[in-house]
Amino acid sequence: MKIEQLFGNEELLKLEMTAILCNCKVPASVVLKCYNWDIEQREKANCVISGLHSASLRKMYCIIC
Repeated sequence: MKIEQLFGNEELLKLEMTAILCNCKVPASVVLKCYNWDIEQREKANCVISGLHSASLRKMYCIIC
């Protein structure tokens, strides 16, 4: 696939990326593990992508950023 037009930093596309998906119904036992994982990703400056459709993912995004 050829990119005709690019906005932003092209180098970001070369990073290894992790995609996260989340069900709307996340058990409480998993929430803390997810938050800890989020903080770890932020501290390591890892690239994380998501559609941010669920409330849980939106909260995770706030932690990562």
